[in-house]
Amino acid sequence: ETAAIVATCRHARSELVAILYDLIPYTFPEACAHEMHAAFAAYMRVIRYAQRISTISASVADDLRGFANSSKGLGLSPPSVRAQLLPVHAHEVSTAEINQARAALVGVPGIPMVLSVSSIEPRKNQITILTAAERLWREGQAFQLVFIAGSGWKREVFDQQLNRAKDRGRPVQVISEASES
Repeated sequence: ETAAIVATCRHARSELVAILYDLIPYTFPEACAHEMHAAFAAYMRVIRYAQRISTISASVADDLRGFANSSKGLGLSPPSVRAQLLPVHAHEVSTAEINQARAALVGVPGIPMVLSVSSIEPRKNQITILTAAERLWREGQAFQLVFIAGSGWKREVFDQQLNRAKDRGRPVQVISEASES
């Protein structure tokens, strides 16, 4: 499949434009599932032929420019790389929606909540969050810990630590599916 796309990129009169979120499989490979490395390498073989690439941050754009400059050795021109920053304005949320979300999140009324929103995977540092929370709970701090977490990979250690915290009666929960509100 990659060979066909590369052949099309090399010989077609079309312009290849791509989007790149991050270079984590290259910059932090231990945080990725093994299958992701091969898939990402194939994607990057195609990316070398792009004329324009948009990234989601200036940092990723800088990383990509470094990678793209290595394509000069293959006789390819580096692409135009531009960061397209993610939106910073949230949509209006009604008081009713806020109250409904609060009711779904608050496991223990009256104590502060620490909230983590992301997929569960090593590079997101949820194990570090659980470790820090356990230390604070042992010191007598009262708070609840809530993870709103989509699917991820390499989460076995996180799940074990989460279950140990729950077995100790710690106020921690994972919400796997949450609405945008």
